[in-house]
Amino acid sequence: MNNVVPDFYMTSSEDSRLRQLRKCYIVKRFPSPDRDDYLLIRIFPALDGEIFGVAGGEIEQLIIATRHKGISLFPVQKWPVAVYVLRVLTKNIEETRTITDDEIALLGWAEIYDSQLNIY
Repeated sequence: MNNVVPDFYMTSSEDSRLRQLRKCYIVKRFPSPDRDDYLLIRIFPALDGEIFGVAGGEIEQLIIATRHKGISLFPVQKWPVAVYVLRVLTKNIEETRTITDDEIALLGWAEIYDSQLNIY
């Protein structure tokens, strides 16, 4: 996946645990009872799960959602976009049709960018 062109890039200006620049690849959009804009992504490099209290592994899949009302990921109108970064708590999330609050956990806040050139 390292050589595949990413859909966008993610970093955080507010959370040092998410500061490292990551390539992001869109997997699937999900609705929930509260909103319709959750986006499942694969990231490279993966997050160290230990930093987030997840023993024994890396976190390669995340869900993101916009932080500000009136802003959408579908489609993005203006970059960068402030997002919530959420960890997937269930197995086989790609086979799920909707997401509920008990299937995700907030890891932090970040921003997504359309290009490495536009970061900061």
